[in-house]
Amino acid sequence: MKLTIITSCGAWGGAEVQTAGLANRLAERGHRVTLVTYGTDQYARHDWDRRPEVELIHHDAPAPKADFGWAAAWALVRPLDGDVCVVSKPSYDHGNWRLELAPRLRFRRFFTIEQCTGDAPLPKTSRRYLFGLLPGPGLWWYRYRLRLRLRAMGPRRVVCVSDGLKARLVNDYSYPHKKLLTVHNGIDSARYRPDPAQRLKTRQAWGVPDDALVFGAVGRLAHMKGYDMAIDAFAKLRAGRPNLDPWLVLTGEGQEEGRLRAQAKAAGCGERVVFAGFNARPWEAHVGLDVFVMPSRTEGLPLSLLEAMASGCRPVAMGVGGIPEVITSPSLGWLVAPEDRAGFLAGLAAAADASPEECARMSECVVDHARTHFDARTQFDRVVEVIESL
Repeated sequence: MKLTIITSCGAWGGAEVQTAGLANRLAERGHRVTLVTYGTDQYARHDWDRRPEVELIHHDAPAPKADFGWAAAWALVRPLDGDVCVVSKPSYDHGNWRLELAPRLRFRRFFTIEQCTGDAPLPKTSRRYLFGLLPGPGLWWYRYRLRLRLRAMGPRRVVCVSDGLKARLVNDYSYPHKKLLTVHNGIDSARYRPDPAQRLKTRQAWGVPDDALVFGAVGRLAHMKGYDMAIDAFAKLRAGRPNLDPWLVLTGEGQEEGRLRAQAKAAGCGERVVFAGFNARPWEAHVGLDVFVMPSRTEGLPLSLLEAMASGCRPVAMGVGGIPEVITSPSLGWLVAPEDRAGFLAGLAAAADASPEECARMSECVVDHARTHFDARTQFDRVVEVIESL
């Protein structure tokens, strides 16, 4: 079977890792795969062990969140061919309804993979006339809802990375439930695993003591990740525990870095917050952490959380998107209500207060859970079965 995968890219992250892994797995199963990217050319810049059977094409199309016109959408799909077209979307607001109807017209079989929800749907508003006495019809809102409905009509099937994301598409974006199915993201447990020797090397590179308590995260420094809440909670933890000398390490890059640095300095903890920069080998960063923090404002099913757990990190995370589908019991970490700053601080404190025996027991549990339930090969094969069934 010949397959075309279309995906956008603004920065390299979990969605890109999953799309690259799916392309490789399809090739391993004997399919011919063409991976077409638009936005930034991250897939060509990163070494993701691309199999020789996977053809990589970068298209000079609008940025990921641009509003595609018909000409741009058709120019992207017209030269392509194949038995099945897959559009892998890092976020719902990548592309638009034209970019999901164009593949439906070009290919006999077309489906999408949804990695994360976008912004909340717009509420209905309208102008008022006759000195505010008569409401307008709000035609813009009906056109907006029509575009959402057209996006839902485009693909024959939609793979969601979490049940939370699937519910959001049904309730907020008018997707028919029968089109949707959930396939969780997966990790390479041979690569993401506890590694005491690498742990020491990573901490030396960070300038962090070997025996320090290290909180941290690996991901884009973006508003949606909520790292401002992590710094705020970390500063309060240090202030309330003068005998505790923890560190916070943020591995990644993004437009929020300057603001986060300034926040850490203003909070009086700048000397204990390390901005480690982008790491093309994130498995080396994860093993340097004791506690993985994820105060995200929105997520699909975060790959970095799974990677951290497979590396033995105990997680403290806010329960957005598919995170409650990962941290399913107290033995697997601390699950906090969305935007609950006090609860997040309490989770950090509980992680800091855990005894060495409790830490070891939880680390063992999270490693086993990640390997058992979120194996990349198993999850990719489930998506491949959906493709082959079309």
